[in-house]
Amino acid sequence: MDNNSIASANRHPATVRSLRPLFSDWISLVVIALFSLLAPAVGFAESGTSARLDFRIVVPAIIRVTPVSQPDRIVINAQHIAQGYVDLDAGTAVRLTNNTHSGYQLTASYDDRLLSAVEVTVANQKLTTSSGPGSMRVLSGLAVDRLVAIGYRLHLAPGIVAGEYRWPVALAFSLVAA
Repeated sequence: MDNNSIASANRHPATVRSLRPLFSDWISLVVIALFSLLAPAVGFAESGTSARLDFRIVVPAIIRVTPVSQPDRIVINAQHIAQGYVDLDAGTAVRLTNNTHSGYQLTASYDDRLLSAVEVTVANQKLTTSSGPGSMRVLSGLAVDRLVAIGYRLHLAPGIVAGEYRWPVALAFSLVAA
């Protein structure tokens, strides 16, 4: 084929007509696809229909305890030995933040070489433990940086002599198990 025959073939009406349907079909598909993508958004906005969206916000339960005062030593004198115990009405103070209505768990443990039992009083509730660590649920409700005073009655172990001793009680605060 020479250049004239190629040029005349490109101008030939049958060749041009055979390409036009392919081109117009492709354009039609693109237009239909665009309208189908836009139709739901336009229909949603114009029809005034609504959809329901369910979601849930979960706030994790926390407890934060900041010590304010805590004895590091205890002095036991002859009067304490005669009574068999030492009372400390406000032995410990903490600042408590708790975001649950169910309160918190308080666990007390003690040095059994010095004590035979411990009574811990917090929020007008009493925890008594005489055989290892003891635990109780403290019903306190929500608290944000609340000052909490903790009192003790320390029951002395038999054979203890008067003197100064390292603080014998350890407290642990935790969330109430669900």
